[in-house]
Amino acid sequence: MSWLQFQRIYAINLPARTDRRDGLSLVSSLTGIQLDWVDGVDGHDVPDKALPYPASREAISNANIGSWRAHLNTLKDIVAGDQGSALILEDDVDWDIRIREQLQDFALTSRALHQPLASPPHSFAHPTLRDPPRTTDMPKDIDFDQLPPTIPPS
Repeated sequence: MSWLQFQRIYAINLPARTDRRDGLSLVSSLTGIQLDWVDGVDGHDVPDKALPYPASREAISNANIGSWRAHLNTLKDIVAGDQGSALILEDDVDWDIRIREQLQDFALTSRALHQPLASPPHSFAHPTLRDPPRTTDMPKDIDFDQLPPTIPPS
């Protein structure tokens, strides 16, 4: 796993939008982040019968349909490649110069929320993760500056 804690970082880009691909290629290179490119999908090319029920073209724009399809294509690649972790970005993402640190913080925080805690009884940092709440009480806040130790993913 990389220093970012993601096995792969995908970027979705419509082939016709070379301007966006050029810009994202430049900033990813400047920040030392390798992107795996995925072709975006034009929503006009998605057959009506492929839309999930009750979706319809009257309720969802072709741009959103294309984005949805491109994300599902990327998820299929993640599952087929048995990726333990991945991040999907779109080509219009805002890119901060501190992206490396932000992605590392995001990945570590996500792991802290989803992996069992290292200390017995191996519960989870977010108490509702495996057992939905039965009351209207809010879970306690988690101090993200001092994340609890977790069992590493296998």
